Amino acid sequence: MKTALLVATLCAASSLAFAQGKAAAGSSSYDESKYANKAVTFDRAVKNLAWCLGQENEGVVKSALYHLVRIRVANPQYDLAGAESKIKRLVEAGETPMVRYEAFLAGSVMDNPGLISVSDCETCNPPDKLFSTVAIRLHDANFGPAGPTYSSAR
Repeated sequence: MKTALLVATLCAASSLAFAQGKAAAGSSSYDESKYANKAVTFDRAVKNLAWCLGQENEGVVKSALYHLVRIRVANPQYDLAGAESKIKRLVEAGETPMVRYEAFLAGSVMDNPGLISVSDCETCNPPDKLFSTVAIRLHDANFGPAGPTYSSAR
């Protein structure tokens, strides 16, 4: 259990530099140029997060999904193919229904990064709030805005 916690912490720390890199002067946008020369480090972070998707610990998997969504939204041009294939496998064969559902939501963002904005990612902490936002956006995109009963949960 301690090993899994350490792995989750390392995965999260390795990806935070990319998922939460903010521009100077308090701007809410990501500064992509800050990480442009660190492609090797970025690739390593994505590989670590993809590796985390294959772990048995639900918290490790959900954390990796959260960070991969943040990376995709902030940098839609980056190649996350290895992680995307693991996310698709999680949708079908995740350990728990919640992991399968969050993998489906993460896969939806991977396919359509414009579904949520960078500011949504910055304001959605804890991760459950981010996935709730994605679910609401998917619902609105497919079925139109929700009625008063559903929207009161927002």
